[in-house]
Amino acid sequence: MKAIVIGATGTIGKGIVEELESKGYEVISGHRNSLVSIDIDNPESVHNFFESTEMVDAIICAAGSAAFAPVSELDEEKIQSSLNSKFAGQLRVAKYGLKNLKENGAIILTGGMFAYAPWPSTSMLAAVNKGLEGFALGATLEMEDGRRVMVAHPPLLSESAEKMGMPTDPWPNSSVVAKSYSKALESGKSADVFYVDGYEPK
Repeated sequence: MKAIVIGATGTIGKGIVEELESKGYEVISGHRNSLVSIDIDNPESVHNFFESTEMVDAIICAAGSAAFAPVSELDEEKIQSSLNSKFAGQLRVAKYGLKNLKENGAIILTGGMFAYAPWPSTSMLAAVNKGLEGFALGATLEMEDGRRVMVAHPPLLSESAEKMGMPTDPWPNSSVVAKSYSKALESGKSADVFYVDGYEPK
């Protein structure tokens, strides 16, 4: 089994790579400094990456950024960069990656908990994450030969909480979060949206 992990050097991405390799996957890491680089903010970069990549069983994207700011500070630059990166960037991965996906393969995009449990200053993140969910729901209706498009909505990671100076106890680490991705792949089901066990919406 082969999988592409885009954003493989990030906190979630590293955990996913380790998890999939422990399951016997051959992992192709994609990031801005990989052998064949990919920048999901750049349509040409995404297109060229998949033109240079073989057929795989799974494509996972854990890349992209969106603004963390109150509505009053969401200027046009923050709005457009958020849409171009975390939202449109991941849609590009699904669009261009589809031709590299084997029958019964899966594409997983990464949203986050702010889609269903926003905090103050997360309106842009909430909008993008919900948009990814809508994309997966619609794209699933078009898939053929058992292919799937799903969105993961992980909670805040303990590693991220630590960097933010927040308590880490309530949050899972990247290893725990990564297991939800492999579980979704192994299920064979088109869940459209999935969560980390114990962190589902209430």
